[in-house]
Formats: sequence, structure tokens, C-alpha cells
Amino acid sequence: MMIRIVAAAVALVVAVPILAAGPVGVWALVGFAGALCVREYAGMAFRAAPSRGWVGVGVPWTALWLATGAGWDAERWPVTFLVSSITVIGAVVWTGDDFRASVDDVARSALGLVWLGPLVWLVDMSRLPHGPAWLALPLAIAWASDTGGYFAGVLAGRTPLHPRVSPKKTVEGAVGSVFLAAVAGGLVQHLGGWPGPLWAAVGLGGVGAIFALCGDLFESLLKRAGDVKDSGAFLPGHGGMLDRIDSVLFVVPWVYMATVGLR
Repeated sequence: MMIRIVAAAVALVVAVPILAAGPVGVWALVGFAGALCVREYAGMAFRAAPSRGWVGVGVPWTALWLATGAGWDAERWPVTFLVSSITVIGAVVWTGDDFRASVDDVARSALGLVWLGPLVWLVDMSRLPHGPAWLALPLAIAWASDTGGYFAGVLAGRTPLHPRVSPKKTVEGAVGSVFLAAVAGGLVQHLGGWPGPLWAAVGLGGVGAIFALCGDLFESLLKRAGDVKDSGAFLPGHGGMLDRIDSVLFVVPWVYMATVGLR
């Protein structure tokens, strides 16, 4: 436990100044985190040949990251088309004449891109008015959801939520996740200057906890399918980068897309 606390504290000390540096710092941090995520996903989804995952997911994700850094909005259709095309071409060319493997690579690549792609939306959010508050909202929701779920599960957990995928998760823990994430959303609005109304922040937090939980379960499913305990070993006691931000990857698109009218 002490190793986990120290590692989390070090990561926080490093990440906060970078996020506070504005869009450029956020873009750099997203690039670093994304590179680790692509590497870990390739290791789980393309166990026989991880290099195929680096091509099928890494190349289009990097293109999207570079386009976002150049000021392109991640929602633009040209970027989506470019990313999709590179995914298909890269996977098919890399696989060669084995068409069945080509289709499988395309599917795995598309899944990875859909999962990891929204990470670059953090850069777009940092450019909005009240950018720090926009960044804080999905991060606070995700981490409060994880924290609330952990402590509620330890103190009152009795009913398994999905024992085959994640044996330690309970219904009671899920309730704790929703409660604390709703509180976190309200605190970000009240203390952090998030521009939306309080009820919206609380609602985004409560519903966001469900997305966070789905993200956690999704990564657990991938790890079981890949027969690995952790996605990587980036942080001592915490596993890989995906183990730390699996819930964030589901919460970011929820917050980003649910609040179009507030931007």
C-alpha cells in the first residue's frame, strides 16, 4: 500500500504542473500517456505480434494527436476519415496476404483507436474558456468514482457486480462510486470555476461514475482475454498506464459530448 501511495503522489506532483502549463503542456502529457497506452494495448490485444498493434493503433493515434496539437478539432470529419483510413491501410499492409488476419487486425485496431482516441480531447478541452476546470471535471469524476467504489466496497461490499470479469467489484461499491463522483462534480463547479450550473456538474459526476465503472470493467475484460494481471508496469504498485486511466478514457468522451451546449 505504501508503494502505491508514494507512486501516486509522485505522479501527481509531476502531472499537475504540466497540466497547469496550458494546452501545450496538456498536449505533451497526453502524448506521453497515449504512447504508453498504445504500447500496453498492443501487448494485450496483439500478443502474438505487438508490432501489428503499434502500426494499426499507434500510427493513426499519433496522426490524431499531431493534428490536435496543430489546432485541429478532434471532432472534424477530415481527421476521422484520415485516422480510419490509416488504420485500415496500416493493418492490411502489415499483415500481407493473410486476409483473415487482416480483418482481425483491422477490428483490433479500430477497437483500440475508439478506446484511446478520446484521450486527445483533453487537449481540446484545455483550450476552452475555463480550461483548467474543464480538465479537472472528467479527471475528478473518474478518480472519485474509483475512490468511492474502493472504500464503499471494502466497508459495505456484499453483492458481486460482475464476478467473472472483476471479482472484487460489488454493487455497494458501485453505489459509492456514483455518490462520490457526483460530489466531485459539484466541488469542481463550486471551487474550480466550471462554467456550467451546479446541478449539471453533479449530474455529470453521477452518470460519469457509470462510464468510469464501464471503463474499468472493459479493461479488466481485455486483461482476462490477454491473460495478464496488469496492462504494464509503469507505476510501482499500480500496474500500467491503462490500469490508472481506464476509467478516465470512458469519462472524457462523456463529459466532452454531453456538454456541447455549455461550451
